[in-house]
Parts: sequence; C-alpha cells; structure tokens
Amino acid sequence: WILSGMGVQGGLEKIAAELPGVGLVAENGCMLKPPGQSEWVNLVPDFNLDWKTPALEILTYYTDRTPGTFLENRGASICWRFGNEERDEAAQKWIRRSSAEAQNHIWDSLGEIYSLRIIPGSSSFLILPKNTSRSTAVGTILSSHETNGPILPRSTSEDVALLSPGSPLSLRSPQPPGQEQNVPILYIGTDEHLIRRLNELVTAETCAAGGRATFAKWRIDTTQIGGLLASFS
Repeated sequence: WILSGMGVQGGLEKIAAELPGVGLVAENGCMLKPPGQSEWVNLVPDFNLDWKTPALEILTYYTDRTPGTFLENRGASICWRFGNEERDEAAQKWIRRSSAEAQNHIWDSLGEIYSLRIIPGSSSFLILPKNTSRSTAVGTILSSHETNGPILPRSTSEDVALLSPGSPLSLRSPQPPGQEQNVPILYIGTDEHLIRRLNELVTAETCAAGGRATFAKWRIDTTQIGGLLASFS
C-alpha cells in the first residue's frame, strides 16, 4: 500500500495504472483503491462538502494576489500549493505570510463549523475532513483483513450493500472458514501516530525515514528507501 496526500486525478491515477497490484490511499485518507481493483472507494461519503465553495472563494483570492501559487480542488479536500522553487527573500516572506493568512482565514470562517482540519507542509497545505487521516485509512484496511471482508467506508446501508463480500471492491477473496491469514506490514514514513498504532500489531514492522526522535522499531536513510522497495519487487 502507498499512503499519499496527493489527489486521484492528475496524481495517483498514473501510479494506479502502472502498478495495478498496489493499494493506494489518496488525499490523506479520503480515498482508497484496493490492490488489483480499478475503482476508488470514498471513505467519507457522508461528509458535508458544502465548505468547499466558500473555501475555494477564499483561496482564489489569495491565489490571485500571490504569484506562483495554485489550487487543487480534489474529491474531498483542497490543496493550496505555493511551490518550493528559489525566490528572493521578499517574495518568500510574502508567500509565507499569504499561506499563514489563508490558513487562518479558512479556519476562522469554516474550520469549526464544518469540522475541518488543515495539514501544513513546506510547499503547500491541505484542507480536509477533521476525522480523516492516513491512520484511519489504515484502520479500515486492517479491519477488512481481520474480518476477511470488503473495505467499507463510513457510509449508508446502501453503500454497505454495494460493498458486500465478493463485490468488485472487496480487498481480497473470502478465505475458507478456519483459514486465517496473517498480513505482514512494513511501514516507512514519519507519521508517529500511525507508527504507534501499527506497533501494536505483531505482524507490523515500522521504519522511520530521517533522524528525528521516533517510536518506530527501525530507522532508514531516505536515500536507501528506493533500493529497499526494489528488493521486494
């Protein structure tokens, strides 16, 4: 599985086409594609998306007055990117200020009303439902393994019926009774909340990328990640 903050369109759809056997989590846990399947599962189908219209209006204002920035309107989230290319000090300060003002504006006017959260990054920030994360997506994946059933979003009874065992969106084919399957898990990343959650599983190995303090069982230099993953292919 690849856990990503990228959107499906213009982002992970290319990876999905080239690596159909790899499961993908998009938008920091809002969307999920099981391995070997082509359809994406919306993990927040009942979440009110009315916040997106005023949020886009606010962010368009900051985009128009901040050169080099642009919007990504995704399925259940919005990303505001301001790039990381080299700029003079004055331009860099202006972008940082605009980014901070935009985040504060979104939070003050929409955050609590619509139960949103904002994930800041070095060259972007992401706005998405508050109770959605990569960790919740992993919980959904692990639950489907434990119950030997499909991936089910937090949804209505109609959605549950659509994703009944044996449906095209099932994570894997049901196993015969009594034939339980342990799922080995290797996580490489920096999400400490997810690392602590996975450490509770006997079949999981967690590996921190970078040198900061971590609860991960192992460490790896970021330059070694590509070679490590290639060794599993």
